[in-house]
Amino acid sequence: MDTAEMPAKMPKLGIPSGTLLSLDDMVLLEILNHLIVIDLVNLGKTCRRLAYLTQRQFEKHYSIVTWKKNFKSIKLGESSTILRNIGKHIRKIRLAVWSDLELHKILVTLGNECSHLRSLTLDSVKMGITDPHPALISMFRKLKQFVLNECSWTVQCPMQIFFGENSTLEELSLNDCCRYNPNSCKLQLKEFRALKVLRLENCESLLTSAELKRCFESNAISVLSLTHFGSNVNLFEFELINSLCNSLESLTLAYHSNLRSYQLSRLRKLKKFRILCSETYNVDDAIKKLHVGIEELELVNVYITSEMMEYFKSFKQLRHLSFERCTNSIKSDFFIILPTTLPNLQHLVYNYSVVKDRDIIHMFRSLPHLKYLNLLGCNMLADDTYFEIVDILMKDLQRSKLKFIPPQLESFQCLKNVDNLKEVLC
Repeated sequence: MDTAEMPAKMPKLGIPSGTLLSLDDMVLLEILNHLIVIDLVNLGKTCRRLAYLTQRQFEKHYSIVTWKKNFKSIKLGESSTILRNIGKHIRKIRLAVWSDLELHKILVTLGNECSHLRSLTLDSVKMGITDPHPALISMFRKLKQFVLNECSWTVQCPMQIFFGENSTLEELSLNDCCRYNPNSCKLQLKEFRALKVLRLENCESLLTSAELKRCFESNAISVLSLTHFGSNVNLFEFELINSLCNSLESLTLAYHSNLRSYQLSRLRKLKKFRILCSETYNVDDAIKKLHVGIEELELVNVYITSEMMEYFKSFKQLRHLSFERCTNSIKSDFFIILPTTLPNLQHLVYNYSVVKDRDIIHMFRSLPHLKYLNLLGCNMLADDTYFEIVDILMKDLQRSKLKFIPPQLESFQCLKNVDNLKEVLC
């Protein structure tokens, strides 16, 4: 090396300049942000300082982990090494597209290394475990949340295998499970004792009314989503509704012809109601029977009638109203009377329908509490309408910022050109 390039004075102790360890901690942490997890693990083994910094990185960025099988994912052989280093920081993990044998190995490793895991999500996996490892059983019985998306099983129901009698699980969600295998073993829910949130969607033939009744009797369910279960389950049997009267606050339901709407009036704690229709149905009877204390109402693919609009007048506490892909348009008069009908409305969704510029302007003028308006898919509004909206919001100094989703993507360009836009819109 040329002597002219050497530093004038080399410190006798400390770190030589120009090396990685001569950098400030904040600079090192920024570098660590760009490393994959296996490189972080290996780097942390080199010295105490880097071990400390990598542990800070794990603690900050690896409490929630998604591990999907693809060419960029953690290799199965690396899992033990990695989870030994980051396992104690993981609180929530999502595993996707792993085979049956691979999934079993990963779950056992999680059970051994992730002592604080509280949420587990499995996506697109086939579950054929019949003799689970003790560490796996111990892990499942500490979970607070368990989610299965597009999963299947052919032997025992995973609820029965993993949980047994469980007093910790608070949220259970299954979506689109065993759709193409109607002979799969039925769900076993009777052993749970602490469930508060239960979502069973698109899982036809996996449940019976009797099993659901046993679940409701053993748990105080506050959030329930039950859709597309065919003729196996009728939520509106007396015994089922009776078990929910004192706890249910949120209900999502797929409308069907045997829905006994009068039973809804017994759910006096219900605050949120979402109803989905696969065909053109009139849901007036269901809306009419809702308790006057309802705060959120979402209607998907329903037929809107004048009678329904009248029923809204009794919902003075309604804060959230959503019309998604409804089969007809709301009459213009509804927007005119909306401020007096629903004075506390803060959140309005009205998608893929017809709306008039003057009605939107009227709502902005008369609904000072409005914080969110979504008109995606509706007809285009005139440019002048956007300028007037901003003008209304600018003049009301007491109004908080509003999130506004315009009808068409082209509208965003117009909004960008409006002066003072950032001051009034989120």
